[in-house]
Amino acid sequence: SQAEFQARIRALCSSCQVATFGRQGQDVYDATYREALKLEPSQFTTNFHPHDYGILDNLTQTLLPSYLGGDRKDEDLLGVHAELYNINIYRGRSVGFGSHVDTPRSANQFGSLVVCLPAPHEGGNLVIRHNGREANYDWSSSKEIEWAAFYSDCEHEVLQITQGHRITLTYNLTFV
Repeated sequence: SQAEFQARIRALCSSCQVATFGRQGQDVYDATYREALKLEPSQFTTNFHPHDYGILDNLTQTLLPSYLGGDRKDEDLLGVHAELYNINIYRGRSVGFGSHVDTPRSANQFGSLVVCLPAPHEGGNLVIRHNGREANYDWSSSKEIEWAAFYSDCEHEVLQITQGHRITLTYNLTFV
């Protein structure tokens, strides 16, 4: 039921801490720039893995060749590994997350994967910009798992959440 679902969301939120972000080499909290909750992988379990849904195969075929350069042969292509980074929860009437570029967490990281879980919410679009192009992902009405992947040098933001809870799993993408 809807009441049961909301009770589970409240319990999940009560287990979270505020989400910080990197600024000038420091982890900072600024609710005017990013207002979200987070759990790190050591604090929760999930049986969702992008490989099981063909997402990593898709990324290996689309993102990786462009990242590595067009002169590579298919048999030279490396694989993509998705390392769970955290779960983020943006709640109704939050500011979202201002425009930014992620800081890669390792030398092999080339991008990020954001998987949005089906939870009712309004707003919270993921907007990604790169080389004069923009993609706008509105997952608010979806009843299925949705996802977007992008290179580490892409500017992106989460627009304001106006209602409900936007729940995402975030993965660091590395080549192997």
